[in-house]
Amino acid sequence: MKSSLKNLSLKFIYFKKWIIQNVFKLDPDKYESKSRKIHRLSLLTIYISLIFLLSFIPNTGYIQVFIFNITILPVFMVIAAVHLGWSGGSIIGLTIGIGSFLRAYIYGDATNMFYFPDISILPRFLTGFILGGLISKIIPVIKKQNIRTIAFIIFAILAPLLNTMFVTSLIYLHNSIWPFPFMNGRSLIVWLGLIYINFIVEISVAFAIAVLFVSAAFQLGKRYENTITILN
Repeated sequence: MKSSLKNLSLKFIYFKKWIIQNVFKLDPDKYESKSRKIHRLSLLTIYISLIFLLSFIPNTGYIQVFIFNITILPVFMVIAAVHLGWSGGSIIGLTIGIGSFLRAYIYGDATNMFYFPDISILPRFLTGFILGGLISKIIPVIKKQNIRTIAFIIFAILAPLLNTMFVTSLIYLHNSIWPFPFMNGRSLIVWLGLIYINFIVEISVAFAIAVLFVSAAFQLGKRYENTITILN
C-alpha cells in the first residue's frame, strides 16, 4: 500500500513538472522554488497573525491570575520550530517580542519594563533563535515517537525557562546602565524574584499545553515535509 502511494506521488510530481515545462513554458526548478517560498510565507503569516491576536486579546496569550501574568506564547516558538525549522522558531520569537513591546504601550502602566525593546523584543528573539536551532538539529534525528514526544515536552518547558533567564538578565543589565525611573530605591532583586515565581507557574502551564499539542505539532511538521516533497 505504501509503495503504491509512493509511486502515485512520484507520477504526480513528474506530471506536474511536465505541465509546468510544456504547457506554461516555465523553468520547473524556478517555479518550484517560488512555490515553496510562497507556501512557507503563508504558514509564517498564519503564525504571526495568531501571535498578535493572542498578544492583544485579554487573557488569551497573557493570562492574569491574581498577581501572576502568565504567558503561553513561548510554547508557540517550539511548535513553529517543529513545523518550520530554525527560521520558524526565530521569526515567531521575534513576533512575540514585538507583540510584547506593543502590548506594553496599549495595556501597560508606568512600571512596565517591557516599554524597552531590549527587554521585550531581544529576549524573545534569542529564545526562539536558540530553541529553533536546537529543535531543527535534534528532533529530526530522533526516530522513536515516544522519545520525540518527551523531547518536545522538554523543549516546551525550556522555552519559558530561557525566556525568563534572558528577560531577567537584560532587566538587570539595563538597570545597571540606565536605571529604571520607577524603582525609586526599591530593590531590583524583589522584582526579579517575582518574575521567577511567575516563571514557576508558566512552566506548569507550558507542560500542560505541550502534552495537549505534541501530536498536532508533529502532524504539522510531517504535513509540511510532505508538501515540500510534492513541490520539489
